[in-house]
Amino acid sequence: MKNIAILGDSLIGLLSALILSKNKNNIYIFRNAQEDSERENIERYFSINLLSKYMFMKSGIWENIESNGIQPYKKIITWSDAGNEVTFNSKSISYDYLGYIIKESSIKKAIEEKLSKLENITIKSIEEVSRIDQSENNVINFINKKKLKYDLLLLADTRNFNVFNNLEINRITHDYNQSALVINLKLENSISEKIAFQRFADNQIQGLLPISSNEFNLIWSVNSSEVDNLFNKDKVLLTKILNDQLSSRIGNIIKISDRIVFPLSGFYVKSYVYNNIILIGGSAHSVHPLAGLGLNMGIQDIFILDTALNHEKNTYINEKSLNYYNNNCIKNNKKLFYTINFLKKFYENELLALSIKSKALDFFNKSLILKSQVIEEATGIKMLNSVLSEGYSRPNNY
Repeated sequence: MKNIAILGDSLIGLLSALILSKNKNNIYIFRNAQEDSERENIERYFSINLLSKYMFMKSGIWENIESNGIQPYKKIITWSDAGNEVTFNSKSISYDYLGYIIKESSIKKAIEEKLSKLENITIKSIEEVSRIDQSENNVINFINKKKLKYDLLLLADTRNFNVFNNLEINRITHDYNQSALVINLKLENSISEKIAFQRFADNQIQGLLPISSNEFNLIWSVNSSEVDNLFNKDKVLLTKILNDQLSSRIGNIIKISDRIVFPLSGFYVKSYVYNNIILIGGSAHSVHPLAGLGLNMGIQDIFILDTALNHEKNTYINEKSLNYYNNNCIKNNKKLFYTINFLKKFYENELLALSIKSKALDFFNKSLILKSQVIEEATGIKMLNSVLSEGYSRPNNY
């Protein structure tokens, strides 16, 4: 049995533990010192793509998540104030849905319930750790002078970099100069179709995730210089502003929730593997929320790691498997990072004539082949099918 340590109890850290526990390893999860208290006043939602659903099914938590309520969607409609519209439809890839909107709390609860039943899981606090030094033969040093020798260490959270004595991570960063407001909206009338929406306007992007037939979770990206003004507006005035912008698409908004705000910045790492320490999820990359891929990229990391550690029988943790993880994460996440940045710049580019934008978007919207390729990438179906074609099992009813 191998000792695998996971620093960070984010969703990615917890799901990594659950997936890796299936190989009968000793899993040590080090919980973060404290939660993000500023995000506790509003329920968070995630758009989960088809690859992430596969991983939830493989780990045995999908039924639990589904029983707590999910909102599938068949279409994504994007539009700009200039009048351009692009529609993505699940029919183009022969799946029932493009994705699912799920509460963060439902995902975490399902994973933790599953973990609590496993005997090879040990939970500790990151505050118990004094230091981790790679020069000491993969050993975690505790404040009480005890030590834990690990075979593999997953760093799942950027908040825990400070426990390393000599880990230097090379990152490529991008400041979006934006912050995101997150607000839940309640509509006067229900929408019968299962649709997610996205609006592009001058220096702002509004993503609308359906959380019920008459409710949306709004992720509103605006320039950082403007976010305080919007955050501090009273609910009546903010509701009016949102109705002016969105009611022509989703109908009349009658109620909004409290709101949270967080800065947006992007980065990716040049290497995911440092000897027997690997970066995964939020410690390795961050992207603009316009594509709703943040959590999905982290789950894709887990999928790649699981594939790497099992693609040859019993080879498990070795140089070959870690190289497989490193190379595939770099290739896939770097591509997504620059694709998302390109889309953001394309819509915001004021020097690009509206006529050129309109023609480009019109051509794209009419090209079923191009749209299908984009959907296959964004849903994770392309990667999933490439691995399943090599003989990996597909869960029942997937």
